[in-house]
Amino acid sequence: MKWWTRVALNYAKTESTRQQLSIARANQTLLRYYNCKLEKLNISIRDCFYQFNFDEGTNHFITTTKKRGFWVDSYLWILNFFLSGTDSLAWVGVGNMHVLSIEQIKIILQVHFGLPLYNKVQNLNESYCKKALNNLLDIGAGCGSVTTNFVPFFQNIYTTEVSYYMAQRLRQQNFICIETANLDYFINQNQFFDTIVCFNVLDRCEKPVSLLQQIKQLLQPVDTELGTPGGCLILSIVLPLKAYWENGTQKLQPQEQIKLSNLTFEEAVNSFVNNILEPNGFRVRFFSKVPYLSEGDSNADYYILPNAIFLLQPVQ
Repeated sequence: MKWWTRVALNYAKTESTRQQLSIARANQTLLRYYNCKLEKLNISIRDCFYQFNFDEGTNHFITTTKKRGFWVDSYLWILNFFLSGTDSLAWVGVGNMHVLSIEQIKIILQVHFGLPLYNKVQNLNESYCKKALNNLLDIGAGCGSVTTNFVPFFQNIYTTEVSYYMAQRLRQQNFICIETANLDYFINQNQFFDTIVCFNVLDRCEKPVSLLQQIKQLLQPVDTELGTPGGCLILSIVLPLKAYWENGTQKLQPQEQIKLSNLTFEEAVNSFVNNILEPNGFRVRFFSKVPYLSEGDSNADYYILPNAIFLLQPVQ
């Protein structure tokens, strides 16, 4: 065997081993972001808990998403003097995030709709044989990396974004995007949705309670004659809560405050359900805990926050 062949083979083996170790470390690191202290949850929430785990979709995000280098971070630092953090990320073309994999989304949707959702194929670029649900609205969809995982299930996907530059990125991916901080456009159109997604927006908007009320108006009503369950809200929020909203380069406190018992993740979950969701007319049907992942930079491979996932149904 030629010396350069041996070098190439050894390099390939080393890279394979390094990747396996990286996956194992990620699995171990993320474990606590899936686990929840159930004994500290209210019984009604505990009964809705579903244990997610580190899966292929999450692994794909970690292993394929490139972290930002020093020069990109330096460029972002300069842009932040003139643009909001979100606009800066969009301008540079970064800001990828991960909340739920396709398989995890499928599990949540089946809890609500209880039907075969799609026929799985190997390549996401191929056509799916069946899309059982009609309309999805993704609020604050960012660069679209999270929205993309919902594509297999819905015939029509609408998005909203406050950031002009993020909205441009969404349109480049052929998503319909309305630049707005509220949902008046859809309410005025008398439009309804099978599912509304609100991932990590309530803690980054000026009027989170008003947003919840508007979401409730847009969910497809229950049809008792046809036996359809009506629309659902899939909501995620980082807990314990640290809320602010961006106004240009400023980070301001929300006009409508979400007040929670915020010492631990479980206390924040109990408080969020009791003080925010239930008083605003939502019933918890499903609850889980997952890591909220964002792409890394020159300091870290990726960033992780503890994230609560709720499947919610409006109280009729």
